Amino acid sequence: MVKKVSMGRDKEGCIQNMPEGRNFLVRVLGKLNDGKAVYSPWKKAATLSPDTRDKDLGNLDPMNMPRMNCNNCPCACYVPFRWGLNSPGRLRCRRCGCHHTEHQMVEIGEILKARETKAKGSMNREDWDERECLLWFWSQGAVHPRNVLKEANSRSKPGLANGGVKGRVSIVTPTTETRHKFHEQLFRCFEAQTWPDKELVIVETYWESYSDFFSQKAQTDPRVVYVKYKQQARSDWSIGLKRNVGTHLASGEFIASFDDDDLYAPSYLNTMVSALEALAVKLSNWYVYHMDSDAWSFCDPIAWGLTKGLDETSDKVKSWAYGYGFSYVYRRQDFNFMMQLQIRRGERSVHLVPDDFGMCLHVQHGGNTSNSIPLREACFLSSPFP
Repeated sequence: MVKKVSMGRDKEGCIQNMPEGRNFLVRVLGKLNDGKAVYSPWKKAATLSPDTRDKDLGNLDPMNMPRMNCNNCPCACYVPFRWGLNSPGRLRCRRCGCHHTEHQMVEIGEILKARETKAKGSMNREDWDERECLLWFWSQGAVHPRNVLKEANSRSKPGLANGGVKGRVSIVTPTTETRHKFHEQLFRCFEAQTWPDKELVIVETYWESYSDFFSQKAQTDPRVVYVKYKQQARSDWSIGLKRNVGTHLASGEFIASFDDDDLYAPSYLNTMVSALEALAVKLSNWYVYHMDSDAWSFCDPIAWGLTKGLDETSDKVKSWAYGYGFSYVYRRQDFNFMMQLQIRRGERSVHLVPDDFGMCLHVQHGGNTSNSIPLREACFLSSPFP
């Protein structure tokens, strides 16, 4: 078979509805300004089959809901990517390329009956609100919204769902077993923040061993809230689910997302909370340290887009400008905001704050869930952090 996809000036194309388990040759045809045609070399490509897909993903969308056929094209069943908060493009179907919301949701028959049976046995007829029910379903019953508050010694209460403790900032950080080496550094960044009323909420998934550092720290420091969930091999929760669990445990009026491997200057929370006029704020640019090359760079997605002929309304620019979760700050009442932000691609409800002083350093070490696009190299006479 031969298939052609028109891409215009876009540098990323999607070839939809290719047969399963087949090998292909792919190349790109381009036209120069003078009309001359140029061709790339042929590259080998292959499509997955049911035998070679990740079995644990099934046909579940990012909200952990099963989806089937697509409303836009002949795709018969939704096939997901592994995705994270920094990869909005992966919210699409791997088979057809259409957004997961275009695929029909399966909420009938045996699925509903099985969920109802499981829910009745675990909920004990408690009067849960919507956020609590969603946490229970998204985690497949692993997170009991009332019990987890007691287990983690959280200062949050069900009645705080709409506001939180006025003036308190809750720093929420998802983590995993492979990132234990960053945990002490994360706590030092938290402790250095000059914002007076703060807490650190850690949600960890692990396969063999959990964080000894935060397990002990939570017993001695009442500002640290720590929960852990053992996972089966090769499976894990999405970063979005972990952030939502952390938001549920948080007791502060404000929620700040910290990545466990990044550095935040002592003035970071003061600066970001002071700029919180919309539903949320995040950095519009940031500094990057590349551990493998010991190099510094500056990342500005909007400025980078302008160098490529793209303005800030471009989907590609918005996915970079709004897609990084390490610098989000928002109000606790906007529960599930991070998930909805990815689905809606970060519309105007988010205010972008430039980092003019080096108050946040994004670290690239090879184990990140995404890479930054450097606009230029950066040089410092001294470290931007004490």
